[in-house]
Order: sequence, then C-alpha cells, then structure tokens
Amino acid sequence: MNRCLNTSAKINAVLLIMFAVFLVAPFPEMLQAKPMEIKIATLVPKGSSYFEVIQDIATDWEEISNGEIKVRIYPGGVVGDERDMVRKMRIDQLQAAAVSTKGLQYISENVYGLNYPMMVQSWDELDWLRERLGSSLRQKFSDRGFELLFWADVGWVYFFSTQPILKPQDVKRLKLFTRATDFDDLELWRSSGFNPVPLTTNDVLPGLQTGLIDVVQAPAFLVLSSQWFGIANHMLDVRWAALSGGFVISNKAWDRIPDQYREEMRTAAVERSKRIKNEIRYNSDKAIDIMKEHGLVVHTPDSAMMEVWRKETESYYQKFEGVLVPKPMHERVMDLWPQLKEYRQSKQDTMQTGQ
Repeated sequence: MNRCLNTSAKINAVLLIMFAVFLVAPFPEMLQAKPMEIKIATLVPKGSSYFEVIQDIATDWEEISNGEIKVRIYPGGVVGDERDMVRKMRIDQLQAAAVSTKGLQYISENVYGLNYPMMVQSWDELDWLRERLGSSLRQKFSDRGFELLFWADVGWVYFFSTQPILKPQDVKRLKLFTRATDFDDLELWRSSGFNPVPLTTNDVLPGLQTGLIDVVQAPAFLVLSSQWFGIANHMLDVRWAALSGGFVISNKAWDRIPDQYREEMRTAAVERSKRIKNEIRYNSDKAIDIMKEHGLVVHTPDSAMMEVWRKETESYYQKFEGVLVPKPMHERVMDLWPQLKEYRQSKQDTMQTGQ
C-alpha cells in the first residue's frame, strides 16, 4: 500500500514539474532573438534636414535587417555634448552618432587637419583636402574603435554677435562662446587675445540672453534653428572655417551586425548622406537670407580688411602643433597648404579663361 502511495506521489510530482515547465516555456515566437538596438545621438535639432536624413538611415537599416535591428535617435543634444556622445559610444550606452569635426576630434585629434581657420575657401577645396587626408583619418578612427560611415558637411562657420563686428579686434573685446569641453581651444583663444567663455551648446541661448556671452562662431543653419540670431543679430561675412563632420558607429556595434547586412547598411547611409551634402553646400545661404528677413544685419569687410583677417588667422597655425593637432598631421597639412593655394589659383585661372 505504502509503495503504491509513494509511486503515485512520484507520478504526481513529475506531472506538476512538467506542467510548471509548460507554463514558463516560451512559445515559438518568444524564441526569436531580441532585435539589436542601435542608439544614435546628435546635436542637430529634431525637424531639421540633418535629423530627417538620420531618420531615413534608421528606416533603411531596419528594413535591410528585416527587423533584426531597431534604431532609436536622440537629437538636440539630449544625451549631452559631443564629448559625452563619444564617451557613451565607448562604453556602449550609445552605438552611433552624427557629429561635427569637434566630435570627431574626441576620437582622433588628427581630424582637425581639415579645419584650420580660413585655410579652405570653397567646398571644392575642402574636397581636395579630404582626398589627401581621408584615408589616414579613417584609419585613425578605426584604430580608436570607430567606423566612419561617411563625411558630412555642417556648413561655413561665421561669427554672430550682439554688436557689430568687422575686424579681429572687435571680436577680441567681446565675450566669445567656446565649448566647455574644448579645453585646448579655450587656451588657444586666450593666448591669441580673445575672451572665451566656456559653455555647453544648450547654454548658448540663455548665455546670450543674460549677457554672459556676446558672440558665437557657428554655421548659419544652427544659429537659425537654435534661434540665437534673435539676440546675436549681427553677422561677420567672413568664412571662418568649413565645418565638417561625420557619421560614426562604434566597432563593437558594427561588428555585432550580421555580415549579410553590413555593407548594404553602409551603402544606404552613404546614399542618404548625399542629401546633406547637396542641401548644405548649395542651400546654406538660405538660412542667412531667412535670418536677414527677420532682422539679421550682415557686415562685409572690404578686401583690405579681409587681408587683415587672413594674415592674423594664419599666424595662429603654428600654435596648433601638438595642441589641437598632433605634430605629424600638422606637418602634413603645412606641406599641403602651398599645394592647396596652387589648386585655388588653377581654379581661378580656369574660371577667368572660361575653360
């Protein structure tokens, strides 16, 4: 009798275990792998052309991967400044970012070789310089753990101020916004006679409103979209630099993407980036025109004053070596500089002869 009871108890115990396993066992659809998540951050505001391109890339990537990849976008600097974005990509809190040269500089300082103030004077010249430095820069990014999917143009950087400015001394007497995370930039501005005030990008507008800063250097589309021009309503018509940037993804995240999707995703991103290039290069002046309609005053130096700007700016280049730019890259840029001038002259000669 006891033996039968023991057997029955054992059977009941087995049945209970099987029932419990059935209750917690995943159904077939639950066995599917959880989609890989790619979080993309950027300073560009929601609704801008840049943001729309990133949205298109996100859609492409999800479709290419058949839903195995899900993309989340964090625009407008909500996750922090570009230094924060790079740091978070390194620890896998973010996987990708669309950043300016400043952001790329936190990966490799060599990238500043593309952004010497007033060195390039046209988009053609920027392309010329990129062609000669591009492969080296991509390798530096890769060595630091990042894949550069494409270069992106941000726009010409101008000075926007609360007071009229025309010559370098006008800027030096004002309080100039610099990024709080750009410590080397801060010291270079000071050593060159300027009065820099370090702030985060999100603090620029209140800084202008309170008089903490008087002048910002930024591309026109950012000044327009951030509404800084409502207070900094004077613009110096001097192309300070062709600010560029790029779309980067950490090697950790890139390597997690299945091989069969990777190159198609790269191609899709590059194709989408062409919209940025076309709109920024050929329509960037529209932002200035819109701001002029709403009270922006543009101050254009004459040729003599432009030469003053050029000579003073070029005198800063020697300070960059070993501070903003590693010595080998600085030497490479200085070697290319005379060739760049020759290229500029050849383009001007071609235009004059109508060839």
